Amino acid sequence: MEKILRIPRWGVDGISRLGPMFIIGPDLTDKRWIVAKGILFLVLAALSGVLQLVGDGPLWQKTLLLLICVWASCRFYYFLFHVLGAYLDPGLRSAGLIDLLQRLRRR
Repeated sequence: MEKILRIPRWGVDGISRLGPMFIIGPDLTDKRWIVAKGILFLVLAALSGVLQLVGDGPLWQKTLLLLICVWASCRFYYFLFHVLGAYLDPGLRSAGLIDLLQRLRRR
């Protein structure tokens, strides 16, 4: 019978260990850091999009920049419509981007 190697999900120091190569820190709980992370996704999406359009590089580089832009845009969208409403302020649940901007402007 084969022995199954079980890797504990949580280490002794409270850091999540999903495997021998993956070490994930604890969840973000500070609202300022959560907002900073969302803004960094926006900056990454904008920067990779601009570099993809303006840059004069090989096809693999443009493809990589496009993938980064799409990924960061999706993460920023998730931040706007799930993280803001679920973790930061339940009153910020909105129907769309324009609705969210109107609610933020009213505050």
